[in-house]
Amino acid sequence: MSQTKTAFITYSHDSVSHSDWVMQLASKLMSKGIDVILDKWSLQPGDDLPHFMEKSLRDADYVLMVCTDNYVSKANEGEGGVGYEKSIMTATYLKSINNNKVIPLIRQTETSNTPTFMGAKYYIDLSMTANFEVGFDELCRTILDAPLYKKPDLGTDPYDEIQTLEVQQLKSTSDPVIRVIKSLVQFYEEETNNVYDYKLRQSLEGMSRIMCDLVCNKAIELGYVGTSTDIHGRLYYNLTDEGKAFSLENNLVN
Repeated sequence: MSQTKTAFITYSHDSVSHSDWVMQLASKLMSKGIDVILDKWSLQPGDDLPHFMEKSLRDADYVLMVCTDNYVSKANEGEGGVGYEKSIMTATYLKSINNNKVIPLIRQTETSNTPTFMGAKYYIDLSMTANFEVGFDELCRTILDAPLYKKPDLGTDPYDEIQTLEVQQLKSTSDPVIRVIKSLVQFYEEETNNVYDYKLRQSLEGMSRIMCDLVCNKAIELGYVGTSTDIHGRLYYNLTDEGKAFSLENNLVN
């Protein structure tokens, strides 16, 4: 069972309607399985406000910063409770720009400003009623680690066996270079040292001409195969001494 995610909402008390909006946001997050830390739910008269802020900022999985013009102004000037939270966050959490624990939520309608100390943090826009659900869904997905778009699993490079093949990787008889060497071994054992390229390709059933060329070039690069041409310019392949030794070491000789 996954661990419950917690989110601390920091905001400025701009107006009754704004505080109600924050309460509705918190309730909506709670309904999605996100445990919200909110001053209206957690503080009683006489409680230690700095201690509450410090503990909430430290313990929460995410800090949701509801940005209004008033909030941004207070954060930049270091005023009141918002200013106090700023000093804690900058000292503890925001030393690295890559830290994504703090999520700015844009509430302004005319601007999208965030506190200066936040730098170029990616924010979620909740300012427009018409687009609220889209932004809210993005917020929930971020907190719950359920992205809308998931990066596909990385497949295998179809050309890797040709481009990055190393000597120690040539162990399986299904490796293309092994197949080439084994075919040349068979021709050599039949007393045909130099093998015409067309004849070699015929022996490598199921391998395209392009693939055959790439594999042969790799075998040549590894020093196992050599080439020669006849008076007509036709290309021939042959095993080098290194290729013969490799064939014996890897039991490619029948």
